[in-house]
Amino acid sequence: MIQNFVKHKSILVSSIIIFVMAVTVSFFFYLGNKGLNATINFNQKSLFSFNKSAAGANIETNYGNLEIVFLKDEAPLSVNSFIKLVKEELYNGIKTTRLTKDFIQFSDPSATPEVSWNEINNELMTFGALATVPATGGDYGGFFIVTNYSAPWLEGEHAVFARVIKGLEVLTAITKGEKNNKGELVKPVVIKSIVLK
Repeated sequence: MIQNFVKHKSILVSSIIIFVMAVTVSFFFYLGNKGLNATINFNQKSLFSFNKSAAGANIETNYGNLEIVFLKDEAPLSVNSFIKLVKEELYNGIKTTRLTKDFIQFSDPSATPEVSWNEINNELMTFGALATVPATGGDYGGFFIVTNYSAPWLEGEHAVFARVIKGLEVLTAITKGEKNNKGELVKPVVIKSIVLK
């Protein structure tokens, strides 16, 4: 009887050990897969706490205002990074760094990116889409573009993280703005402020 008790106890202990090992291995495998998709260089809990703080934003420029809505489910890392940089007032006062027939690019070349990731989605690059673009070295940091025309050839290469819901006429005015012989706007676009909503 004692032998049976010891035998059953050994089996129980062995089962518990196997279960704990399986859970541990599964947990680290999950973390490994998450790490392949995104590398976050600052506190993850802090990053995702921004998600609940805003549904969109109002971007005030010298050409007019753009009201945007965030795509939190489609591009959570991009949205939360953008919100973080807005709260740090990174974009206040910056000018366009590139203007093409397809998009307007904004960035602060002097800013040190705090987030680097490879978050790409298949959202449509329609007129008024905001998307991340990589800076030199592949870090996305504070670089983003706003499409001033439908650009399906850019789909699947960037993370579309927001859309303009009011102010599309402002994008048209920017596109039609007077340009110099280098194709640059005589009156550069300046972001005066971004207010989260």
